[in-house]
Amino acid sequence: MKSVALIGFMGTGKTSTGQILATKLGCSFVDADKSIEDEYDMSITDIFLRHGESWFRNVEQQMLKRLSARKNTVIATGGGAMVNPGTAKVLRENCLIVCLTASPECILERTGRTDDRPLLTKLNDEEKLIKIKELLKEREACYAVADYTVDTTDMSPLQVAEDIAKHIAKK
Repeated sequence: MKSVALIGFMGTGKTSTGQILATKLGCSFVDADKSIEDEYDMSITDIFLRHGESWFRNVEQQMLKRLSARKNTVIATGGGAMVNPGTAKVLRENCLIVCLTASPECILERTGRTDDRPLLTKLNDEEKLIKIKELLKEREACYAVADYTVDTTDMSPLQVAEDIAKHIAKK
């Protein structure tokens, strides 16, 4: 089976859905951000602080190139992975791309509990919501390359995984 790449903004459920989807499909699961953290022995936030976003996006592209070469794998990408045209090209060549979306308010609720989101640190909730809306607008075209899109706002990760699995079964 061709691998499945879950793309979408932070807080849309890529990791939790990906784990369930992989089980349903009988394949492996990998979280790209976790793989990067393991390889560099530091958090994504620390990587951003130490090396900057541009450096991180290059590392992310190389990681996703390696991961997408696998078969029978569900890959949860980072929320900004598709901003890098090279990453989008690599995933397009090797994976079925599924975009998970959610309302800005839902994203704020899901991401607001922690301060480990580099692009939202040191912002209050109102500022976070504004930033989320700005980033969603900027990334709209990047996410539009998906083969299939699911709005996760009012769905559990299990429901989202079932929806994606049904879509894959139809293909």
